[in-house]
Amino acid sequence: MAAGAIPRNPWLDVPAADGGGHMAHPAVGQATLLARVFAASVARFRPARILVPGCATGNGLECLRGRPVARITAVDLQPGYLDLARRRHATALPALELVLADLEDWEPEPAAYDLAYCALVLEYLAWEPFVARLARALAPGGTALVLLQLPAAGRGTVSDTPYASLRTLEPVLRLVDPDRLRHLAPSLGLAPLKERTHALPSGKAFLQMPFRKAAAH
Repeated sequence: MAAGAIPRNPWLDVPAADGGGHMAHPAVGQATLLARVFAASVARFRPARILVPGCATGNGLECLRGRPVARITAVDLQPGYLDLARRRHATALPALELVLADLEDWEPEPAAYDLAYCALVLEYLAWEPFVARLARALAPGGTALVLLQLPAAGRGTVSDTPYASLRTLEPVLRLVDPDRLRHLAPSLGLAPLKERTHALPSGKAFLQMPFRKAAAH
């Protein structure tokens, strides 16, 4: 690599079959969790406009079928993931907009969304500026739902599965301290709602952190 060159994002080298297979593997079990949390959030907040950064292959979007949703913006930097998400969901979800972009510098439209579902995404980003952009993307009264991976004693950040390409993510995955997010949120106009911890049989745990953007006066 030339001096000063930007390293290639390792997610670009994780095929869709590997990413989906890893998340659904019994040793991981995260695909079901992410879809369940998303569906529960949609049922609770009933958003008309939804932003899903780091959507991967669209796991969980099926919960939106038949709902009165005006806009769904799903973002990922892996073209193969978006192609699969399109094949799975575009026909059943006419409001779906699939965006190929790197979340490190992608700027969503301001005040455009009622719900932003950000699951296991902050761990791969310069997360503080990204959360600031996420807050700006919420309409007044909108909700950001963040799902963070928590430290697990004696376990790596990436679970062992037969999908070897996922091992390339280990050097770039950095767990986020929930206290830092709690401290940052009020300065962005985000008020914390009740949190919930999800523990999986694999031994890993995940923290569900919802935030409500202040309503317009």
